[in-house]
Amino acid sequence: MSRGMKQYLPFKSLHEQGDALSQLFYRRYKQEKPILSADQAAVIDEFLRAYRGEKIIITYFIDGYQKCLETKIKKIDVVYQKLILSDHTIAFSDILKLEKV
Repeated sequence: MSRGMKQYLPFKSLHEQGDALSQLFYRRYKQEKPILSADQAAVIDEFLRAYRGEKIIITYFIDGYQKCLETKIKKIDVVYQKLILSDHTIAFSDILKLEKV
């Protein structure tokens, strides 16, 4: 290895530091999972019972963050308590809010 290459090797660690910093920020802004009231859970239950294939907005909680997804539900799995979507599977316990589009 030539001297020119060796003098720039310390900057190679910046990529690793960038990964570590992004993980730090990801962990830093995590939130506690909100607890739904009995009324909110009843609204979600009623919404799922009345669902007939229209597009909806699902607000759910995953890994410390709230996320929204506009989609159609492929299947409501009552046995395993999951919503099966085209590209996701969301547990009933992670659902925070359901809305019609």
